[in-house]
Amino acid sequence: GKNGPCIKNLGVNKAWRGYFTKMILFQGFVRREMHERGPDQLLALIDGADMIFGGCEPQDLVQRYWQVRNLSNGATVVAGSENCNWPPTIGDTGRYWNIRQRRLHMLKEQGLGQDPYAHRYKGPKHPYCNGYFHANSGFLMGPASDLLEVLRCIAGLGRGKTDLDDTLYDDQRGLVECLFRHPDKITLDYAGSIVLDMFGFSSDIVRQNGTHLINQVTNTTQCFIHTNRLCTGGKLDPSSLGTEQLRCNQPGLQVVPDTPR
Repeated sequence: GKNGPCIKNLGVNKAWRGYFTKMILFQGFVRREMHERGPDQLLALIDGADMIFGGCEPQDLVQRYWQVRNLSNGATVVAGSENCNWPPTIGDTGRYWNIRQRRLHMLKEQGLGQDPYAHRYKGPKHPYCNGYFHANSGFLMGPASDLLEVLRCIAGLGRGKTDLDDTLYDDQRGLVECLFRHPDKITLDYAGSIVLDMFGFSSDIVRQNGTHLINQVTNTTQCFIHTNRLCTGGKLDPSSLGTEQLRCNQPGLQVVPDTPR
């Protein structure tokens, strides 16, 4: 757009029938891009209403992607991180320990210490909210062919109770399971250098600098900010992020229950 990257809204004139709709739309888009631009075309897939562009330059986005990828032993698909395990019905979160060394290596190489976001967390004190290392499916980036493979995995492993609605599907559940099964293909942006998930943080974790939003932990212009549950039941006014007072508007989207498959 005028003040950011060109983003294609895949949901225009499409019925929303739960999170599986997202998988259908994403897979169709990636297949088309792969056919037109080739399997190595680099793509970023992001959530809609709760994602804000922070103002980073396109070359910064690509450079940060490659930095995360190179610090992850070549895993090509980068997803976001967040503070909590979601949905809470996902079992055996101790599996994150199996990929802990990759996280520590990435943060060390980026000069951020072992847990740079710990002192910024102000969210609920739950056993499943224990650090900025849980997978978040609001952002995915990688080559088209690898993205399509990961999306198929997510689509296949996302069924189950969600604690959100009655559709019995959550793409984030699928991402978590795919991450544990295929850590050679999927990695997370532990530093929040590409996408910063806001759940559990106060808004002062970013500050405004003209048209840019600065991540106070990395001290860089943020590429994407996932305003995950900052406004419960509403939509964030993006111009209020990084100020002393957040403003929320009521959402206008009605969820249509998913049809059984």
